[in-house]
Amino acid sequence: MGAHIGYFSVIAGCKVGAEGRVLAFEPMPETFEILTENARLNGFEHVRCIQAAVSDTPTTAIMQTRVDEVGDAFSTLGSLGNSAAVRQVEVQCIKLDDYLGNNSIDRVHLMKVDVEGWETQVFRGATELLSAPDAPALIVEFSDYIAQQAGGSTQALRAQIESFGYELYIYDFTRRELVYDPRSSWSTTISSQSRISSTLAAVFLRVLDKAS
Repeated sequence: MGAHIGYFSVIAGCKVGAEGRVLAFEPMPETFEILTENARLNGFEHVRCIQAAVSDTPTTAIMQTRVDEVGDAFSTLGSLGNSAAVRQVEVQCIKLDDYLGNNSIDRVHLMKVDVEGWETQVFRGATELLSAPDAPALIVEFSDYIAQQAGGSTQALRAQIESFGYELYIYDFTRRELVYDPRSSWSTTISSQSRISSTLAAVFLRVLDKAS
């Protein structure tokens, strides 16, 4: 979700190969054109580009983007304020559970979510997927400041994801491995962020049997 111009979509397309499938959701019209062109240039028929925002309700909504951003690099269904530098675009919203069901997709291995504060709504629209025994691993980018602009918080986001049986891990660049991030360290991690300029990316892994 939030495929932008397709940087990670192309990487995923290389990894899964022609036998796999990548779904790239991007609602902004200009950015979507670049996304589809990048998939075409790489010969990736298995990368399916969908021009839609993923949310909890199938509807249309107003997405805000900074006018001075190249390729709409920062766009959100939350709020960017009423600055003259903010452009508003009407986009189509879909629920992930609906899309998967309508297209007979019964298994997702990995989800990358980069939706600038709209994470809670994305997961509310994917409860069937996240509740399944073979639920996907999640890579989620988030910022407490941006989440607040959309009416949420990263504390609520973590609690929401953990309610599906996930645990949070952060990549340790020194050790080059995923490291479990206990809830006790969460407030310290979040408070160290500097407003909009600093974000965190975390991996949530499903734990089906904590006793084993």
